[in-house]
Amino acid sequence: MSAPSPLEVEHLSVVYEGRWRSRLVAVSDVSFTLERGETLALVGESGSGKSTIGKAIVGLAPVSQGTVRVAGVPVRPAARRELARMVQLVFQDPYSSLDPTKTVGHTIAQPLLVHERLSVAQWGPRVRDLLVRVGLPGDAARRYPAEFSGGQRQRIAIARALIVQPQVVVCDEPVSALDLSVQAQILNLLSQLQAELGLSYLFISHDLTVVRRLAHRVAVLWAGHLVELGPANEVYRQPQHPYTRALLDAAPVADPAVQRGRSLATVLHRADGGRPLA
Repeated sequence: MSAPSPLEVEHLSVVYEGRWRSRLVAVSDVSFTLERGETLALVGESGSGKSTIGKAIVGLAPVSQGTVRVAGVPVRPAARRELARMVQLVFQDPYSSLDPTKTVGHTIAQPLLVHERLSVAQWGPRVRDLLVRVGLPGDAARRYPAEFSGGQRQRIAIARALIVQPQVVVCDEPVSALDLSVQAQILNLLSQLQAELGLSYLFISHDLTVVRRLAHRVAVLWAGHLVELGPANEVYRQPQHPYTRALLDAAPVADPAVQRGRSLATVLHRADGGRPLA
């Protein structure tokens, strides 16, 4: 029997119940799989449901309907501890995702302390080796997050995610808070780590130009619905859904005069003669 896929999402819906019987359907009937060593990009504008899917996968958002399995293990509250060893999350903001009161070494080692209860003598070498692997000096373990730049902090966050050797890493807008030159460095690092460790990435982004460098496949979300899913080259070369075409047409360009007419709202209105995209 073949091993299960690192991530399987089947008919996932996430519904938030509000006051006075109000309901917000954040994700509706979304299905996809993620294979070993693959990067699947979830793209869409703010509010499309992509980050909610990422949170549901790591157990931080309720699964109203459907099933999420990581390495064959269903995501449910009773399995949170086991799940945390198999799937980790890299957050968007490297400035707020690290505890400023703890050294970098303790921050990276925290998952080990929870799962394996190791001593400093046991986890110290593992932390230093991982810091070197993400492009930082091993002695950075003794320093605090405030001593590092945004790009360096995101490297620390990546190291923290990898310390328990997960099968799946959910990257939630991991470069959107960084300068363009630093974005390229982090994307190159993610590619390198994937090749070395066989990692599977669910890469969440609103920016199709970013995911183009990293993704094997692209899933496009619009208003909580999955409207397109396919190999990255095909989606970029010949998008099938009007919303995907609108996202591509709204991607930033260097010419300010052209850029003024390329906002997503403007492009969406032009798409399909201004009619709804459903």
